[in-house]
Amino acid sequence: MSVLSFDLVTVVAGAVASFAIGAVWYSPKLFANAWMESQPHRKKEDYTGAGKAMALQSLATLALSALVNFSVRAVETMDGALEPTAVAVTVIFLSIVLGLMRYAGGLFSGNQTKQIHIDAGYIVVMIVVMGITNLVL
Repeated sequence: MSVLSFDLVTVVAGAVASFAIGAVWYSPKLFANAWMESQPHRKKEDYTGAGKAMALQSLATLALSALVNFSVRAVETMDGALEPTAVAVTVIFLSIVLGLMRYAGGLFSGNQTKQIHIDAGYIVVMIVVMGITNLVL
C-alpha cells in the first residue's frame, strides 16, 4: 500500500450513499419541516443560494468520504485486509470531532438546538455510512 492510497470506487460510493441519505434526512418525511421551523426568521424563498450550497456540499461529502477511506486504508493489515476495529475507531473519532464542530458552529451562529441536532445527527449518520461502505466494498 502506498502512503497516499485510497479506493476511488469506495470513495464515490460512500459519497453517493451519504448524499442519498441526506436527501431523505432533509425531506419533509423526516426532518425538513422541523429544520425549517427551527429558523423562524427565514422563509423558504430566502434560500436562493441552494444550488451553490448543494455543489459545495457535494464536494465536501466527496472529500469526507476520501478522508474516511484514507484513514481506514492507513491501518490495513499487511495482507491488505481492513481491520473492523480500526474502521470503528475511525468512524467514531470522525463522528465525534465533526459532530462537535457542527454543534459549536451552530451555537456560535445562534442556531436553535433542534437545527443543530438535525445537522449534527446527519453528519454522524453520513460518516457511519462511509465506514460501512469501506467494510463492504
